[in-house]
Amino acid sequence: MAQVRAARRAVLAGLVGVVALHLGLNVALDTVRPQWRDPEYGHRLGELRPRAGRGKLLVVLGSSRVQMGINPAAVPLAGVTVYNLSQAGCGPAGELLNFRRLLREGVRPDFLLVECLTPVLAGDGPFEGGLFPDRLSLADLRDIAPLCDDPAAVRRRFLAARVNPWLRYNRSLLCHAGLGRWLYWNQRVDFLWDQLRPGGWMPYPDAVVPAAKRADGFARAEREYTPYLASYHLAAGPERAYRQLAADCRAAGVKLGFVLMPESPRFRALYPPGARELAVGFLRELADGPVIDAGDWVPGEGDFADGHHLMRPGAAILSARLGPTLAGWTAGP
Repeated sequence: MAQVRAARRAVLAGLVGVVALHLGLNVALDTVRPQWRDPEYGHRLGELRPRAGRGKLLVVLGSSRVQMGINPAAVPLAGVTVYNLSQAGCGPAGELLNFRRLLREGVRPDFLLVECLTPVLAGDGPFEGGLFPDRLSLADLRDIAPLCDDPAAVRRRFLAARVNPWLRYNRSLLCHAGLGRWLYWNQRVDFLWDQLRPGGWMPYPDAVVPAAKRADGFARAEREYTPYLASYHLAAGPERAYRQLAADCRAAGVKLGFVLMPESPRFRALYPPGARELAVGFLRELADGPVIDAGDWVPGEGDFADGHHLMRPGAAILSARLGPTLAGWTAGP
């Protein structure tokens, strides 16, 4: 009997230990280690937070187009700190979430420049289609779920990720522990912070893109975005996200502007007549700052990896031109 009781105690202690480990990691993911669950946001936040409160701050939100396309160090904007807080795959709902995250962290930019990925403005999917529940904190979930079309489904997906966080976030945890070399190259995520440059810029990794690779990339982009452009209109989910973002900016005293990123001539040819004008007109209703249509600012096909992601020379062109365009807006009190 003594052996049975000892075995039971050992099993119980093991279960308690496992539960404690899971709870402990979940708490860390939500508090001191946001970069473990959302490396793109968490590492940038860690760099941005010390810069807040040191003069004027302009934060740029957007997708991988902005990540690769705007180099804050190359934006000539005197007296203003520019920070690129963009994420791959981030659309209107994600931009709204990231702004609210900043405010919760006590980082209130003076100016917010938001990318409008023009095709996605016509996306008729659910509001939460642009969110990644496994990247959310519990505070994020409470904040964004009420805006979703199916809040219960978002909560279920969040909980599914958190039931066993050691498994769900194992690649991130291994890479943050310096053990990424033990993973296959396509499982590693340490490039999300190793390739990060000061100011949040993540340049396109290759200096040269072979013509065949560029053609394949453009074909993928065409397949992805053509459904949005086939019958271009203002969809309910993106409209709701951007109207809420504008309201949040007004409430926080943050000046809001928008930018439409450069696209190659072939990519711009995919748009139906009037599409960009519709997008710009809608954004001008919301902004109290500039609405910059930079679609043709970088005219060469060779400056894009796939028709819409800028390579480094293209990013230099955009960044240099962006400063003078924003100077009048940021010069005010």
